[in-house]
Amino acid sequence: MPEIPESAPYRELALALDDIRVDRRLSNVSELEKLLAPLAKKAGRRPLKFASTGNRPPSQDDLREILASRTLSQAELHRLQLGLMIGDRREQKERALPSLPALDVIGISAINTDHILPASSKRISGEDLGTEDVTWNELDIQKRLEDGHVDSLVSRLGGSAVNCVRTLNVLGLRTGLVAVAGTPPTSISDADRRRLEAELQLLAAEVDGSFVRGSENVTGRCVSEVVAKDSHAERFLLTWPGANLEIWDLIHDKFEELVRYLARARVVHISALIDLEGSDALANLLAELVEAVREASPHTTISCDPGYVWSHAYSLGASRILKLCDLAFCDQEELALLARTYGGAEHLLPHSEQYLPHAHSALRSSDAVLVVRLRRSVTLYAQSESVEVQLKRSGPSADGTGAGDVFAGGFLAARLDNGLDDRDGAALGMRLARHKVSRPDLGDPEEIRAIASEARKGVREHSSRSGHRANRESQHPTLFELPPPDPITDVAL
Repeated sequence: MPEIPESAPYRELALALDDIRVDRRLSNVSELEKLLAPLAKKAGRRPLKFASTGNRPPSQDDLREILASRTLSQAELHRLQLGLMIGDRREQKERALPSLPALDVIGISAINTDHILPASSKRISGEDLGTEDVTWNELDIQKRLEDGHVDSLVSRLGGSAVNCVRTLNVLGLRTGLVAVAGTPPTSISDADRRRLEAELQLLAAEVDGSFVRGSENVTGRCVSEVVAKDSHAERFLLTWPGANLEIWDLIHDKFEELVRYLARARVVHISALIDLEGSDALANLLAELVEAVREASPHTTISCDPGYVWSHAYSLGASRILKLCDLAFCDQEELALLARTYGGAEHLLPHSEQYLPHAHSALRSSDAVLVVRLRRSVTLYAQSESVEVQLKRSGPSADGTGAGDVFAGGFLAARLDNGLDDRDGAALGMRLARHKVSRPDLGDPEEIRAIASEARKGVREHSSRSGHRANRESQHPTLFELPPPDPITDVAL
């Protein structure tokens, strides 16, 4: 694993900031200069001098000057503002909070147009495709679609955390989204365009969009292709980021407001975001944001789906985000990649479970939960122990696009339900995922709610029979034994 450079901005001042007392008010700018002097020296910069120091109190203009001088990062500056009560910052924060909604889950995500090539496509050879590739040319998306030789192309609203929060919303949780919503691609059919516009309008109605920024640029685009491979089907993705690259500007421009917004959520769920080619700026800015949220609200759960984008190649920003996570989701391939990229595992281990401790070491602590989606089961790993949750699977092959995101939605819904635990979440997530996997959209909301209601009912019945939930550690509750509501596939979620 690459060494984290000692000169990384977040490393330069962290220890010094920990020494700052957070219960004092600065009475004048001279005190602020004295406070910042050792920090600037540690960072190898000249001490910052403010105009007309004297006895005047520090102002917001002074804070902007600190940021411009790079004496502090944006997250560290926010911490300084809150902790030292510069000016009327704390009073402003308290006045602003009532206007922000308190939500169960807020997702930070790309918003894409997903182009789904069905498994019945004439193109059945995936040898020339990567599991997930990124292109910087939108024309490559169109070429891939033309190469697919598909008579009826399905284009739907997508984005990892978008699918997750929409599932949570259907299940009755209060959700929000931090994202950039572009315009539908001009190359899709009129019917698909109208459908996509309707889905964007529905998303705006379902989910709090206080921090969803509109863009005249085209949404990100993702081609999902299912290819027959041996005894199962593999899914291959090609993604063009499009308007999603503008999320850096959104976070930069609304940093302080976003910290307050996210700190009021019970869970912040982050999905991997594509940055400019060769750049790690977006992931690092997002890491600063999550660090500030963690500081402002230690009890907010930080959840992440690093996906292939953040798993296959080392990213300092992604590493920082993972180190703040209480919960992380991945599939079997991403498990191995995380273990090698961030956990120092050997290139090839004989058994996939041997990757678990290596991948888990990238997370916040031993209590953090790593949730691994396998083909026919889910493994939960925490505190050096793993638990496997299984459901019987059978049925025809179909596309699994978005099924892993729906799984995460079911898992989080159970985690936020006082009567359910993570094993219940894994089982509920799998049931919702197999409901999703046989259709291009999320499925009928009433059917989704019925699946969740039946699952909760099964757990309650089992709990009442066993007397207490501790007995469930060695038993398979009713939830795990319910028959499948519809055919499911053998596509990796």
